[in-house]
Amino acid sequence: MVNRAADAPDVDLGEGICADAPGRSTPRAAIMQANALGGTHIIDLSQINDPNNPMILTICGSGESVAGNLGDRRRGGRYSRCRQG
Repeated sequence: MVNRAADAPDVDLGEGICADAPGRSTPRAAIMQANALGGTHIIDLSQINDPNNPMILTICGSGESVAGNLGDRRRGGRYSRCRQG
């Protein structure tokens, strides 16, 4: 379960624990961990969900302008965008 809305990466991919450097579970760390493990995963954003305050991903990959959607608004999720610069 994601418990921090910060945009921080996972520190140890593939070990099955979603955690940034201070040990918090962030959306980016959860996605990175799920991608490293492969298969199908559910990322629970219910502890950080605020429909009035969209989450902004600030760490962009090379050539990215949109990081994707971290949830369907119809189901209480929040859209996520990656801002460069």
